[in-house]
Amino acid sequence: MKYPCAMINDLLPLYADGVCSEESRQAVMEHLKDCACCRKEYEKMEQYATQNRNLHSVEAKPVAFIGTDSLIKVHRKLLFKRILTAAIAALVVIGLAAGTGMFMKNKVHSVVYNADSQNIRVVQESDGDIVARLYGTEWERVFSRTIELEDGKSAIIFSMTSSAWDDLMIGDNTASEYLVAGDGKDVGQIEQVYYLSQPVNELSYDELTQLFTTNPDQFTLLWEKE
Repeated sequence: MKYPCAMINDLLPLYADGVCSEESRQAVMEHLKDCACCRKEYEKMEQYATQNRNLHSVEAKPVAFIGTDSLIKVHRKLLFKRILTAAIAALVVIGLAAGTGMFMKNKVHSVVYNADSQNIRVVQESDGDIVARLYGTEWERVFSRTIELEDGKSAIIFSMTSSAWDDLMIGDNTASEYLVAGDGKDVGQIEQVYYLSQPVNELSYDELTQLFTTNPDQFTLLWEKE
């Protein structure tokens, strides 16, 4: 059966791509044998397709086959790197935390008396001991000195130091105690207990008594004998 050239030209793109039916392919082949015009049109189409393939062709590169054992080794290596990275990060965090804690532990300061919160309180227990309680932190060191008053009685003046770490970690309702006087010592002559917000140990006895006389406002009376 002879087909018109117009119909064959419509089928040529499908024929060239190999997507036409077997019946259409046979019809195109038979027509191209006898029709020089359609054959020339088909050759142009083939030439254009060849040039287009050469233009967009990419040289294939050999791909190395990775076996199962190699994949397992790669997976283990990646897993090891992840674990190592996580471990290093954890050590860095722990090191920073430990360093910060050590720095705050070593950052010692004088405890300042706060009249609003009464963070330092002195009481006399039922057994006669005079005890100081520090709230909201814990004392690192206590400096205490007994001075003589004009009437022959005595007064105890003490100061405390604390660390930035204890200031941060200890709650306001937690108290650390210090025995001001007692534990077998005679407290009968003690009339008053004062707190000084600067280290008592930095002052000599004479400097302390002179400061007590000339600047009494720097001393806070926390206990007085009834």
